[in-house]
This record gives sequence, structure tokens and C-alpha cells, in this order.
Amino acid sequence: MQSDTDSAAQGLSSFIIAAAVVVGISFPSIANAFFPYIFTALFFIVVFSLNTMDERPTLVATKIDGLLGAIVGWQLFALPAIAMLGCALFGAPLIITTVLLATTTAGSVFASPTLAQLMGLNRQLAMRAMVLTTAAMPFSLLFFGELSGVLPPDLSFTHYFLQIFYYLITPLAISFIYWEFRQYISSRARKTLEEGMKGGALAAVLVFCIGVMAKLHSADPAHVQQLLFYAFFAAAAPMAMYILTILTFARLGRHTSSTLAMLAANRNVALSFALLHSVFPPNIMLFVAVSQFPIFLSPLVIRLAQLLRRRWRRTFG
Repeated sequence: MQSDTDSAAQGLSSFIIAAAVVVGISFPSIANAFFPYIFTALFFIVVFSLNTMDERPTLVATKIDGLLGAIVGWQLFALPAIAMLGCALFGAPLIITTVLLATTTAGSVFASPTLAQLMGLNRQLAMRAMVLTTAAMPFSLLFFGELSGVLPPDLSFTHYFLQIFYYLITPLAISFIYWEFRQYISSRARKTLEEGMKGGALAAVLVFCIGVMAKLHSADPAHVQQLLFYAFFAAAAPMAMYILTILTFARLGRHTSSTLAMLAANRNVALSFALLHSVFPPNIMLFVAVSQFPIFLSPLVIRLAQLLRRRWRRTFG
């Protein structure tokens, strides 16, 4: 019964988020009004996501085994290395290198456990990998950003650390405090509190989804070309990472390799941009907006596919 309730709640959340994306696209004035608050919303998404996990995040981060180490190494070292090497060999323009840097060095999206559950994959593995890749992504982003020449040589490391402190260290500290006192809260009060935080996370996602779509609205004719360019990369990069991961980890079996591929393909590009938005080109924000489509619409697509499959089985046996 609880599983059915959770499934229904996830389906409703997917629909609400999809509707928010549509609102952001359809109503430029609303998107522009929400845009100044997208980074604040991102902060609360991180905080509430860490506080409503299945396990204490700091405990998850200490449970590093060979597989988790391989996931982090593959996502945040091997894939960025392949991408940056390819850009160097083929003389890719700076904008392409920047887009691939922001994508391949990003941690897995916070919705990874939910996506894994919807797809019948390993939710616990997805949750642990999400925490570890999110914690390690600032190092990958800085290393490959400097190596590729995307980041300026005069980058302020103090500013970069402050961004890390705001978006990652502070949420982890809040989460640590909450989980320390969680054991003293009654189960009923805890359930009410965590449902409230899930609602807060959903509200923050709605603000982010609507606001980030502001960058899609422009009267500049060149804007359409940029939009198509970024849309191509937003689709091609995750697909390439998915296929490479499936092939690399095929020996682990379909279930595990599919979980790892889902994690590698769905990246929190917004967090990468948040850490370095002061040095990234302004039009990269357009890519951040376009890249949200597969992230936020995929749960709805998965649920619709599952519904159609169940109806097909009932109809045709």
C-alpha cells in the first residue's frame, strides 16, 4: 500500500514539474520573474534532497566500495578526460569544450534514486553514487577546467571555494545537524516534517524549472541557432555517455550496467554552472535551460511508458 502511495506521489510530482517547464516556456513574463531566484532554489533543492534521503548522507559518503569508486572515477575522471581529449584533438571551439566540461564533470542529478526506482534499477546504488559524485564534482570541474583552458588563469579560488561552501558544504552541514537530531523526533512528527521538506523541494524545483526557461526567450535571430545547437548537445552528450557506460560495464550485468549508465547520462549541469557562473560565458545558461528537458521530463516519460505497457499487457495478454 505504501509503495502504491509513493508511486502515485512520484507520478504527480513528475506531472507538476512537467507543467512547470511548460509554464516557463509559454509565459516569458513569469519565467523572467522567477529567473533571479533560480540559484536560491538550487540551494534549497540540495538541502531538502539531502534531508529526505533513505540514509544519512554523511554515512552514505563513507560507504565507498570498489563499485562506488569505479562509478566516481568513471563519471568524474574517465568521461571528462575522453571529452576534453576529443576536444583537443579535433580543435573544438571553446563553447563546445565548455558545454562538454560542464556536462561531464557534473554529479548525478538529485532525482537519480527516483529515476532508478521508476526504471526498476538499483535505487540504493543510485542514491550512494549521487551523493559521492555530487561531493566530488567541484574537484573534477576545477581540474579539467584548468587543464582544458576553459577556466581563466586568474580564477579566484576564494570565490570558487565560497560557491562550494554555499551550494555543497552548507547543505551537508544542515543535513548533518538534522540527521543528528532526527532520532529524537517522534515517527509521526518526523513523517510530517519530511513530507514538508519534500514539498519544499518540489516547490524549489518548480521555481528553478520556470525561472531557468527565461533564457529560451529572445528576439535575436541568432538565438534560434544557439538553441538548436544546445538542444543537439543536450541530447547527444547524455546518449553518448549512456552508451559508453553500458559498453564499459557490460560485464557487471544488465541491471548494474543500466543503473550506472542512467547515472552517467543524467547530470546536474545546473550545479556545475552555479559554481562557475561568474566565469562561464553568459549564453551557457541557454544550454543549462535546454539540458533540463531530459532531466525533468524523463520521469514523466518513464511513467507514461509503464502505463502504456501495462495497458498493452491487459489488452493483449
